[in-house]
Amino acid sequence: MAVVAEYKTDSGVTVRILDDAIAGVGQEEMERRIREVQRTAWRIAENEARRQRAALAAAEKEGA
Repeated sequence: MAVVAEYKTDSGVTVRILDDAIAGVGQEEMERRIREVQRTAWRIAENEARRQRAALAAAEKEGA
């Protein structure tokens, strides 16, 4: 079991993709799984950015 990809957010969330997630499957299925992982990692990053913007807006509102 080896890490083939790793995604990290500024807040410390880490998503690791292991080779056993794609072992023993055909090329088409492997590509589908990789796309799904990439979409999931993108959603995590988008949600983190949204939370950071909301926290910044709240801090600015408190300081105003």
